[in-house]
Amino acid sequence: MRNTLILSVTKKHVGGMYHALQSVKRSLKTFGIESMLIENVSFFEYLKIFRSKKKHIIIWSLSHEASLLPLITSHIIGKKNVYFNHGVWHLESQVSTWYELGPLSSLKRKIHYLVLQLKQFMMLLFVSEVIHPSEYASQLFWNQKLNRVLIASKKSVVLPLSVDRRKFTIKSLSIRKKIKNKYGISSISKVILMLGRADNRKNIQDGLLVAKNLLKTRNNIQFLFVFATSEYSDYSYVSYLSKKIDELHIGKNVKLITGLSVEEIPEVYQIADVFLVLPIHSEMFGLTTLESLYSGTPVFGYHSAATPEIIRESTNKYLVSAGCINDLAAKVENYLYSTSEKDQEKTRKEISKNAMRNFNDVKIAEELRKYFSL
Repeated sequence: MRNTLILSVTKKHVGGMYHALQSVKRSLKTFGIESMLIENVSFFEYLKIFRSKKKHIIIWSLSHEASLLPLITSHIIGKKNVYFNHGVWHLESQVSTWYELGPLSSLKRKIHYLVLQLKQFMMLLFVSEVIHPSEYASQLFWNQKLNRVLIASKKSVVLPLSVDRRKFTIKSLSIRKKIKNKYGISSISKVILMLGRADNRKNIQDGLLVAKNLLKTRNNIQFLFVFATSEYSDYSYVSYLSKKIDELHIGKNVKLITGLSVEEIPEVYQIADVFLVLPIHSEMFGLTTLESLYSGTPVFGYHSAATPEIIRESTNKYLVSAGCINDLAAKVENYLYSTSEKDQEKTRKEISKNAMRNFNDVKIAEELRKYFSL
């Protein structure tokens, strides 16, 4: 009997990963492979799947809020369970807190971190294999002592993600200028973009420092910090950034945009001349980085987390060591002002082509097919 792949995901937590898995599902279909993408379903709906006589392989992409009961039940009745590692929960929780904490609050959070660590470890006892979206994610996962000592026998594989090429694709210069005009941005302005959910892991405060540095000598740069609508966003972080912009006196050239829907995001990449990505740790892959490359927008940022694995070609041209604001600003300025428009257009085409070659859902579907003998 042929295996059926089930992609079980908590949409609230994973955001872009949900859409990435949708794309994989479509590609599996091209190979004639039946798969299901289920999200936020009740335990009783899981039971309907478990009662089926089909041989299911279930890839669980769970957030720390999720109940482990469906996974435990699936294990007991003999389904093959695989965990998709989109984060080490207690580490994510620590770095996503940007504000200062009092002694009592600090103690409560330490207890919370311990509970998350134990819960994720308990979950891992009921899976046979772990899929990581990057080598960085794999290293971070196995650096956890509980994982390394007690579940070292679990099979582990790195399987990068992809994005939907129907949504994220390169546009001509004339179309990009029209989109700029739609958003009230002059066609001669140089636009630098940061995008994602409102979360300290995005390290947007360093993006503001890059803006401050560049605006000392360049006044036709527009910085856009776009926060997609997400239940998982921390909008108090946006308030913090607003205050920081005032402190740095860069408000004239900086915009914080909130409330954009997922459907509006692909168009935003077309506004940008440069995309900044600055996570230092705990970002397991970086779908916005790949979305930008697919869209033909060059990505500059830190040589940290999983970013170097996505920007495979000419990493020294685009990436600097974490925290090197002056070096990063210099690289961005050199590209924007010392590279001809013709060469910039050539660069856009090259990076889009490379990204689609290195990371595409057909390739991922083929890897899944081989790995699970589908």
